[in-house]
Amino acid sequence: MNIENVSIKLANIVLVFDDLINARISRDSLLDLIPDEENINHIDVGPLFVVKYPESKAEVIILNQERRAEIKIFQPEDDLWTLLPNLCSKVMNAIQESNLTAYGYNYFLDIDLHEPSDNFMVNQLSDSLINISNQIGEQITSSKIEIKYQKNGAMLNLSLNPSSEEENILSTKLNVHFLDDNLPPEENLVASFIENKDNFLETLNHIFEED
Repeated sequence: MNIENVSIKLANIVLVFDDLINARISRDSLLDLIPDEENINHIDVGPLFVVKYPESKAEVIILNQERRAEIKIFQPEDDLWTLLPNLCSKVMNAIQESNLTAYGYNYFLDIDLHEPSDNFMVNQLSDSLINISNQIGEQITSSKIEIKYQKNGAMLNLSLNPSSEEENILSTKLNVHFLDDNLPPEENLVASFIENKDNFLETLNHIFEED
């Protein structure tokens, strides 16, 4: 697989708390996460609070009933990989009187295979699918991968799915989940977030490297 065919669509950091309904959340702080940016949009409806920073392609979502805060950036590149953990630290500071119970990263990548992704996945898994195909007595025309594993104290969930919208696109996602009630200092969070992104790309290269 050629790494040039990879398009990073979205990355986010999710914070999970023990309670957000009774937490003290500074909406003023959330509306000033990127002070120099203009044309900020926000939605404040009951248990849902959303702030959009269009110029930075960033968005913050607070879901009180689900006890979650999501900080996301669309099509991240260059300095945006540092901006996202920076925003996460600011969101954490804006939420008071609630305890963090877990946090995690998600990376969403599309791979242009230049061939039908359904066929590609079946060929990649051909050895594993032979017995299943024989048992059902039919040819398998599509398949996907979802694996879970542990690394560096985190639980990782990696999925690869043929896109339902574009024939040649393979949609991939990595979820990195930390059962930790302490968010690392910003410098360490930046390093961890970028390291897991780089490991994801390296893992994809290993999975699809040619013999």
